[in-house]
Amino acid sequence: MHLLATLITTLWLQTVVSGTVRIDATATDNSDCIRYVRMRIDNTPQEPTLTNPPYQFLWDTTTTTPGPHTLQAIAEDCAGNIGESNVIAVTVANVVADYVRVESNSAGVRYDGSWQPTYFGGYSAGSSDLGWVAGDRITFTFTGTMARWIGFNSWSGGIAAVYIDGVRQADVDTFYFEGPLYYQLQAINYTTPALPYGSHTLTIEVTGRQNAGAYNSWIWVDAFEYR
Repeated sequence: MHLLATLITTLWLQTVVSGTVRIDATATDNSDCIRYVRMRIDNTPQEPTLTNPPYQFLWDTTTTTPGPHTLQAIAEDCAGNIGESNVIAVTVANVVADYVRVESNSAGVRYDGSWQPTYFGGYSAGSSDLGWVAGDRITFTFTGTMARWIGFNSWSGGIAAVYIDGVRQADVDTFYFEGPLYYQLQAINYTTPALPYGSHTLTIEVTGRQNAGAYNSWIWVDAFEYR
């Protein structure tokens, strides 16, 4: 069995892709009976599975993380033989959208514990949420590839635990006492790494811990941003 995958000419010339890309594959076999052709992206089989030519696939690269990726076609004939094409390397480089801000009291933000709103003109939209009991959590659910926690840092700031999709990622110390204001408004306290496009959660948890110079172990969640 002989299987060959080809990309449209413009992709061969630039190998940097964005938006929706058409991928063409061909499959030939001495029995002239092809059961199906599928694409692999980074060695992971993709849908749809095509059973009749022309074997043309549309790849929405905005659902793939930016950076290098590999493409390959696989085919099976009616006797169960598997053929694989050459591997083609491309780089996904879509224009990254700006972050969208979501206030801490918005839909999509869940509170667990004793969080209380606080109000100050310098907060995002004029309010922020304060937690001080160990184990209290705020969870932001978003659809995208990245998110970040916008906080308020001060001399009373403690240490927060940060989770992505329920898995603990980092501890963040929100203590700040450097002047001239001795606090940081709308500070970007944590940014997720690039994630596969889809639904994710970013959770901030009060640990009840603080560094030796802090006055309290309080945690403020002012807003979230995602893209």
